[in-house]
Amino acid sequence: MKKYSHLSLEEREKLFAFKEKGLTQRSIAIKLGRSAATVSRELKRPKYGRSYIPCVVQREVERIASRQRSRARLKNPTIFLFVREHLRKPYSWSPETIAGRLPLIHPGQSICTETIYRYIYVNPKTKREKLWKYLALHRQKRMKKDGRKVKEFTRLSEAIPIQMRPEKINNRTELGHWETDNMEGNLIKLPYLSMLRE
Repeated sequence: MKKYSHLSLEEREKLFAFKEKGLTQRSIAIKLGRSAATVSRELKRPKYGRSYIPCVVQREVERIASRQRSRARLKNPTIFLFVREHLRKPYSWSPETIAGRLPLIHPGQSICTETIYRYIYVNPKTKREKLWKYLALHRQKRMKKDGRKVKEFTRLSEAIPIQMRPEKINNRTELGHWETDNMEGNLIKLPYLSMLRE
């Protein structure tokens, strides 16, 4: 008997054909070189009383496998060890650096930066290890993915509108005047403040 693994599409099609001929699960298992438990488990895949259709089952199995791979990239031993080693000292690489260097050092392997951050901050098994201490900013809690919200511009009480500034400032004949540009949409505010000299 083969070591347990998911059936291929070809095996599923054969299973379907044998089932249509009325063979028992044990007979089908012998013909496929699989255990009777594997055949029984396979035939129970369709939910809610649906019929066993090989191509439909294959598509669903591939969808589930893809979802699991995307959620658990660190189950790959090479990636797991690379992340763990380079996250800690003496490397102390950032998740961005680790994700960028991994495919260069281990061709064919890759990991998303977001997956590494989740491993550090979300994974219950690693949260207690306080891996965030190895990051550059040592943040105990992760910031929002899109960064901080920019506060709305507040009008300065001492700001003088450009239309009201003295003419002598336009002539640039006196020292001590300075100006800054604060842009908000299409509106330009230029506060002008005079500095008194002793």
